[in-house]
Amino acid sequence: SDLEIETGMSFHILSWLMGTGRGNDFVSNTVLLTDAGAEVLTRTPAGPIVR
Repeated sequence: SDLEIETGMSFHILSWLMGTGRGNDFVSNTVLLTDAGAEVLTRTPAGPIVR
């Protein structure tokens, strides 16, 4: 890809974890690229959400 990653861009990163024995698990974060590096914008706890 010719796309260049630049300061001010945001990304939604979704990881799908299969084979955990509990069905399908997902990890999702929104990240902003700043001059200092990546800043996670997601405000929910990082631990599992059990329903």
